[in-house]
Amino acid sequence: AEHRAWQEWQEGEDGNGVRARSAFARQQFELLAPEITAYKAMLPELLRTHKNQWVAIYQGRLLDADSDRIALIKRTRPMQPGQIIFYEQVQAQFPREFDLDSPEGDQAFVSL
Repeated sequence: AEHRAWQEWQEGEDGNGVRARSAFARQQFELLAPEITAYKAMLPELLRTHKNQWVAIYQGRLLDADSDRIALIKRTRPMQPGQIIFYEQVQAQFPREFDLDSPEGDQAFVSL
């Protein structure tokens, strides 16, 4: 079982180091990729100004920040309804793995 899980994991790699365990995860990652790239570029400044806070990144810019993730989401989703917003807690170690929830309630997993 462990070997099969490893094989499935390996088969999910796209050649660019991105692994997604489902088509949904790959699609969501592709939509989030520009926001993640922007976040990485902003990270040194964000560490100075918003360390340990949650930030919302939209269209390559900082949309808002808050120490409470839920409050941030509730405040920013109505600002950009139906749009892709990247939420992340500002920390020196940028995560290389993301869990994404699908509309069906399934969890999707992406690893960079």
